[in-house]
Amino acid sequence: MTAILERFTMFIKAIAYASAAIIMGGCASVSYIVDNYSGVPIQEVETSYDTFRVFDKPAENRMMITTSIASASGQGIVGGLMLNPAGGATPLPIFREAVEKYLAQSGRACQVKDGALIAVPQWEFRYTCEPEKVAMRQ
Repeated sequence: MTAILERFTMFIKAIAYASAAIIMGGCASVSYIVDNYSGVPIQEVETSYDTFRVFDKPAENRMMITTSIASASGQGIVGGLMLNPAGGATPLPIFREAVEKYLAQSGRACQVKDGALIAVPQWEFRYTCEPEKVAMRQ
């Protein structure tokens, strides 16, 4: 009985440490998102995978993109159950496809440069556009 209690105690401690690490790591991500994307109008783009929410900042040639609220919730639950905040994350190529489709639909001639995971399921992408198209965006 004592061995079972010791294992249970170790399990609870592991969950507590993992939770603390996730929370502390998430604070910086949330702060970045709020500082950089608060007030940015939300656009949507649909792919065969999902409907994505896009927070585009054309003047800065970058955007944040996230899955639908339903998908985002599911990813959070999967990651939490696995004690891995990225465990349920949608892969970068799926987000990149949505970004490319959004940029094409916007009528801009842009190329995606790179993408980085900010916080599951928010990705930030940087892009470059042809100069003559930049003037039309403003």
